[in-house]
Amino acid sequence: MKKALPFLLAGGVLVLLIVVGVLLYHWTGLPRLRDLALVFIAGLFAVAILLLAAMVGVFLFVALIIRDRLVPVLEELTHTAGELTQTAQRLKGTTEFVSEQVATPIISVAKTVARMRAMAKAATAPKPNATSVTAADDPFVLSHEA
Repeated sequence: MKKALPFLLAGGVLVLLIVVGVLLYHWTGLPRLRDLALVFIAGLFAVAILLLAAMVGVFLFVALIIRDRLVPVLEELTHTAGELTQTAQRLKGTTEFVSEQVATPIISVAKTVARMRAMAKAATAPKPNATSVTAADDPFVLSHEA
């Protein structure tokens, strides 16, 4: 039943349209209704033309505003972007200078101080306790007693 419902509705609408068409065909006011429909369609067409003309006028107004206000903003933005590029290049140069001229000597001095501290610590550290090994226990010592 659910599959046949759309076909039944379409058939009912078609029959209704045929009945209305037959009744309107024999109606004497049909030419007057036709004339009213034509006038109504012509009025809607005139309103649509006026609305389209208004839209074109608004689009032209917006285009002129954009040209007058947006172009200077874009030029200023281009100028600002150029300044930002120059600033980034200066910052890169400064970073390279600091790393080569300032940080490298400080790092080498810190390395030298650390090396000297390690050498001083190694030189002043107490010697580890040697185990008491006698000459008799050491296989590499030649004994003179034999």
